[in-house]
Amino acid sequence: MTSVLTDLFLLFVVAQVGAALATQLKQPPVVGQIIAGMMVGPLLTAWEPHPDATIAAIQTVHGLVSNLGAVILLLSVGLEFRVRQLVQVGRRAMAVSGLGLLMPALGVPVFLHLEGYAVGPSLLVGLAVATSSIAITSVVLEDLGCLSTREAQIIIGAAFLDDLLSVIAASILDRFVLLTGWTVLGLVLFLGEVVTVGVLLTTVGARLLARSRPLTVRLHLRRVSLIITLAGALGLAALAAAVGLPAILGAFLAGLIIAEAGLREEVSREMEPIYVFLVPFFFVLAGADVSVLQILNLRDLTLLVGVVILAIASKLVGCSAGAWGLGWREALIIAVGMEPRGSTGLVIASLGRASGILSSHLFDLVVLVILVTKIIGPLSLKAVFRACPLPPIWER
Repeated sequence: MTSVLTDLFLLFVVAQVGAALATQLKQPPVVGQIIAGMMVGPLLTAWEPHPDATIAAIQTVHGLVSNLGAVILLLSVGLEFRVRQLVQVGRRAMAVSGLGLLMPALGVPVFLHLEGYAVGPSLLVGLAVATSSIAITSVVLEDLGCLSTREAQIIIGAAFLDDLLSVIAASILDRFVLLTGWTVLGLVLFLGEVVTVGVLLTTVGARLLARSRPLTVRLHLRRVSLIITLAGALGLAALAAAVGLPAILGAFLAGLIIAEAGLREEVSREMEPIYVFLVPFFFVLAGADVSVLQILNLRDLTLLVGVVILAIASKLVGCSAGAWGLGWREALIIAVGMEPRGSTGLVIASLGRASGILSSHLFDLVVLVILVTKIIGPLSLKAVFRACPLPPIWER
């Protein structure tokens, strides 16, 4: 038990130090947490001789806290999803998200398949490196004073859709890549089931939860919204896993239900300490799982550079095409704003590795691609705004 607690202490402190250093360097905290995990990973079980039973216990606890961190992370992503905001930016955000996902999600797998990788793992890698980040771009746009512009709203709406579509696509891949003899009809029926259940849960469930709110207020129940949220996230995650779906889909749906019930602000505020405690474990352990020395040989380094260039270029082309007609400045800003890859992609990669679809080598590749785009994305967006400032709103 002492060894397990020591490991958790080391991981938590390293994650917080990495986040603080990244913030000082004007980088997203998650970048520091992943890099810190990569640096400390080889020391986790090597710094002190452990019996095999202790190492197994440590690895079990690592898996538990990492999975809990992933559930809380996807719950938080679901909480930020706003259906009304998506309606406002409408078809334009759908075009940016759809083409911006499609280009790298197809281009990267084709490249990997030509390099000799199987179709299923290649598709999952493509999906994982195609999903944009909401949080990073939002912070950069807020710093630039552009968060209320039409372009920013399209970026945020498209990034929301990226998360939604990628979680559904990951559910399909996780189920069907591991099965033999599946049919197109089975795929269509499965997709229909997922969408139907999701719509029912987020509409009926949200209405029931909203109507029960006055009762909980009269009964003076403390933190009842938070309790319901966490129970819903764990329950739906367990239910999703029980029927052969990724647990992250259940956690994501729980966040959607809470958001649609109008409890997002309250739950987000109360859940912040839980997020701060658990989610860093997910990022630092994802970094710790990366074998840096393995990927630094010439062939793997060439593969990494190729995937990074293709992921960035295809996302840029796809999002620019989706924003076509708004003007070249606007299209460029939207495309560059969609470049930083999101934490959802990292969760998808972890899901693929746990289910056996992704090898450790491909997982390393995904983590490094996401890390590179998280670093260069905000810098590129700031550079684009300086080089191509938007005209005042009254001139458009």
